Amino acid sequence: MIFNDIVAEWRCRRCLLTSVKEIAESYAFHDAHTSYNLLTFAKYANDWKQNHFHRDPLASYCNEVTSEEVEQEFWKDVIDLENTVVVKYGADLAVTKVGSGFPMNGRDFGGKMDPKEREYYANHPWNLNNLPILKDSVLSHMETGISGMMEPWVYVGMCLSAFCWHTEDHWTYSVNYLHWGERKIWYGVSGDEGEKFDRVMMELVPYLFERQPDVLHHMTTTMNPKILINKGIHVYTVHQEPGEFVITFPRSYHAGYNEGLNFAEAVNFAPADWLRKGRFCILEYARVHRNCVFSHEELMVKMAKCATKLSTNVGIAVHEELYEIIVREKHLRDTVIGKGITQSARVEYEHIPDDFRACVVCKTTLFMSSIICKHKRLVCLEHADRICSLCQTADLTFNYRYTAQELNYMYNMLSYGICDYSTWKSKLLSAINAKSHAVKPTLDDLRILVSVSKARCFPQCDATDEAMNIIKRSENIMQSARALMSRIRTRNNLRKHANECPANIKDIEKLEQSIEELPCTILNLEFIVKNYVQRLEDWRRRCSQFLINAIDYTDKYDHYIDLANKLIEEADDFNVNLTEIDDLERMLDKCHWLQCAHKILAWTPENKPDSKTGYQNIVGLDQAKGRWRLSELVELIEKGRSIANDDVKFQIEIDALNVMLKIGHQNEYVVQAFLRDKKNEGIGVEEAEKVRAVLEVSDWMTEEYTDKFRNEYKFARTVYDTARRLRGNRSYTLKSLSDLLFKIGKSFILRNSIMDSDMERLYDCVQCFCRRVSHMFAPSPSYYSIVEILNGRDDLTELIEGVTTPLILMDPLSLRDNWAYIENFESVEQLTHHVNSLYEQQRRLIVTLRKSNEARFIDEMCLCGSTKEEDDSIIRCLLCHAKYHSNCVQWNPFMSQLPVGYYLCVRCLRSRRPFVEDVKDACGTALPSLERMLVETALKHAEMAYTEALDVIGKLPPLDPLDAELCKNVDESLIAVFCNEIMNLEAWELITNALIRVKPPTEKDKMIYEQIKKRSISTQIPNVLFPDNNGSKRRRGLKRSVLGSGKFMAHRKRSRNDFHQEQDVCSATTCLKPYSDHIRWIQCEAGCSRWYHYVCVGQTVNRVDQTSLYCCHSCSSEGMCSSSGSITSCPP
Repeated sequence: MIFNDIVAEWRCRRCLLTSVKEIAESYAFHDAHTSYNLLTFAKYANDWKQNHFHRDPLASYCNEVTSEEVEQEFWKDVIDLENTVVVKYGADLAVTKVGSGFPMNGRDFGGKMDPKEREYYANHPWNLNNLPILKDSVLSHMETGISGMMEPWVYVGMCLSAFCWHTEDHWTYSVNYLHWGERKIWYGVSGDEGEKFDRVMMELVPYLFERQPDVLHHMTTTMNPKILINKGIHVYTVHQEPGEFVITFPRSYHAGYNEGLNFAEAVNFAPADWLRKGRFCILEYARVHRNCVFSHEELMVKMAKCATKLSTNVGIAVHEELYEIIVREKHLRDTVIGKGITQSARVEYEHIPDDFRACVVCKTTLFMSSIICKHKRLVCLEHADRICSLCQTADLTFNYRYTAQELNYMYNMLSYGICDYSTWKSKLLSAINAKSHAVKPTLDDLRILVSVSKARCFPQCDATDEAMNIIKRSENIMQSARALMSRIRTRNNLRKHANECPANIKDIEKLEQSIEELPCTILNLEFIVKNYVQRLEDWRRRCSQFLINAIDYTDKYDHYIDLANKLIEEADDFNVNLTEIDDLERMLDKCHWLQCAHKILAWTPENKPDSKTGYQNIVGLDQAKGRWRLSELVELIEKGRSIANDDVKFQIEIDALNVMLKIGHQNEYVVQAFLRDKKNEGIGVEEAEKVRAVLEVSDWMTEEYTDKFRNEYKFARTVYDTARRLRGNRSYTLKSLSDLLFKIGKSFILRNSIMDSDMERLYDCVQCFCRRVSHMFAPSPSYYSIVEILNGRDDLTELIEGVTTPLILMDPLSLRDNWAYIENFESVEQLTHHVNSLYEQQRRLIVTLRKSNEARFIDEMCLCGSTKEEDDSIIRCLLCHAKYHSNCVQWNPFMSQLPVGYYLCVRCLRSRRPFVEDVKDACGTALPSLERMLVETALKHAEMAYTEALDVIGKLPPLDPLDAELCKNVDESLIAVFCNEIMNLEAWELITNALIRVKPPTEKDKMIYEQIKKRSISTQIPNVLFPDNNGSKRRRGLKRSVLGSGKFMAHRKRSRNDFHQEQDVCSATTCLKPYSDHIRWIQCEAGCSRWYHYVCVGQTVNRVDQTSLYCCHSCSSEGMCSSSGSITSCPP
């Protein structure tokens, strides 16, 4: 029994609405990311049906799934809000891309078929590729094929794949052919009950229509037919078997599903009786604000214009539809006139894309008419009141495609296509013999009548010959007018030669008279020509008035330049010989000359002329600065004399320019003498400023020595200001001083000056300090720069993350390599913040690193990178707990300062670890610099660490055993001491005694210690320690960048190259707040989607690379993660 009620869990209306609304938040079908061919999809569909119903149809006939079972299962799954059933549907596949199930001319989709039979079916009217474009099909008049409507779509279905309730686009007919496969089940509602169906659906699911009024057009809403029947809707069903056609009628709602794997093809078509339904559909689309697929009005006009090709049946239908459109359009235009809209313009909508000619209110594609405001908002005449709240009526323009007379003639001409010979001839005679006071026929009217004669094979007559002569005369006139209107003159300095054959005024008047004498009207041409003549006459009048009024051009030249340019630009559009242009150009020359002269006379550094303005057709400006050469000024003066014509005001300007020319020559001589005199070398910025002040009056000038001095002074001033800034904020470094001295040596003004000597002394002092610090800290061999030694441990984050960080041998005597990376900081504040941040995190990260190293294998930590089993010869680092083979480590002289049995690895022992007193002495005699600030900051942290450690040690009981909490406090304080690269000799004995009490060495540790001490040190120094097998090198130095606030969300495991920011929230219960130039994040993808630092959740690079899905500890404890081995869960 069809439409059986489905037994399911009962819910009250409130709960039901809540559940459905949650689904409605993202209702729609989604594209799958998997591609299939027909064979792979068939296997997927058959396997899915077998697994879903737990039956194998191939095993036994009794195992087949019945139609009733499929229908019962389909509607049960539809109303089940708890469980989700996912199926796939290869829907809306264009035949032009995937092929058609029907033969197509010019296309071969494979298969074996008799050529004659293929040709027969390729041209058969029931071939869905041909059906939409048959002779009497309305859609055959569309200029371009519309995919899905005029070009078929194929559908590859599977069990339970469905299509929801919908009507076809524009309420057209549709035909669906099932090529092969299991049945397709259809539910249908007659088009006569379309409005009732809409009301019932709105009553059943009002919240969907509130969100989207045209929701039924999106094919995303389905409803059990039983519910519709109970609401009084007549629902019919069709079970479509392979080889059967199913046709839907205009506005008939239909839905359905597939019982299993099948292959169907569908397309739309529209016979003549659809035209009325199509017009009603446009009104309904406007009501629900749905975009149209095409313009119904435009389609009617296209069909009306080819009336001779229409059959009588189609012609009558188009005739009736065009009448309805004209009546409605007349009513709407009368309404617009009543609103006071007076501006109008003809618009050829067929050349505008549909997306740019839709009503902003109802989304209707406009063709016959529209209203547009000054803000370019476009509406149909129905919504004229809603066009724009900011525009007045005067700001609105009525756009139209055809006038009312043209529409009436089009309507009348359409009737010719369905009339007999006598009626046709009488209409032709009345058209060519129209009285002078009567309305002339249009050129299109005559063409239609002649076309009807040829199409109907009417006998030739004198009226036909006369009509064709009129058409030929009209076309010749149109060609002449088009040639005149399309020849746009090109702007250049010789405008009168822009076109070889410009027109005369008499030619235009003759053209206008020819148009008036024609017995027919040419749409738009008469209006265009009259408008052209009016614009030309208006231009000549305004030009004459301008030349009369421009008597004060010497004072208002800027104003007159704009006016003259506008008049000349307007003249370019006429393509007519105009004597006024020469007068305008002479006026323009004078105004341009005055403009250039005044800019030189009123020159200021802030008033440099734009290189694109000025009198460029006289002289060439210095393009780089906009300044003038003396030779160019001479040319300007000569040009002024040639166009002055005894004008007194012109002569005043010329005399002023001569004075400036004389001063310019004098100043160029003064500067030349200054630069050639060796005594002026090292004169200093203050003295050079006096010379610059003298030359300021000639700042408009560009000459060899003037420009050379100008550049010398600018360079010296920049270097001078840089030196003052560096000394003022004490942020100079050895490299910045070296660069400054290099620049001073290139400056004529500063070379050998007092400032040069001062900078030399300052550089020597800083260099001496840097060399002293390098000797004090850098061991031999050294794998760290002085900056890396002093600024704190910046490698802890990557070591915890398991990143391979090779150490590369450095030259301890190279000041450039040892101090280069301090240049990344521009101020004392930046450097102090960075170093403090690294020291602040050391203690907590060392604790985390210890835990990580204790869990790692020795091959991940030892210098050799091997897993050789030498359990009795393994030594562990005191600080980071990294494990090494005793044969792989070398004795370090500092280890003699440690008690027997303790060892610091090469990563934790980076320097010689000089004494506090020596470091203080070096800083006390040094001048302020970033290098000294770095050393002082490291010294401060060393003193703080020793002070804290001594305070904790002082609280230890003398003989009593220590409890776990006290041992932990002592150990953490000792971490800070051993992380620092500066020693406090006075406190060292107390420190080591406390170390022995907290972590007493084993006899085994002491034995290994002695073995290492006795072993001779190898003379072969490796260039790289801890080499990376992938070939990457360790990052040397610091990275200072703009710190972003967002995470890299493009990939869940993607790291981010920035330092930790307060706004970057890690979701771990206890965030370690790592500060590094490469912090890696990971996102929980199994549940909460929160982000975590690698180091805060115990992740390493290798572990993440081997993990397909990460699940955080919180989600794992709540059971949100699968037990699959691909999921990683670590406590925060």
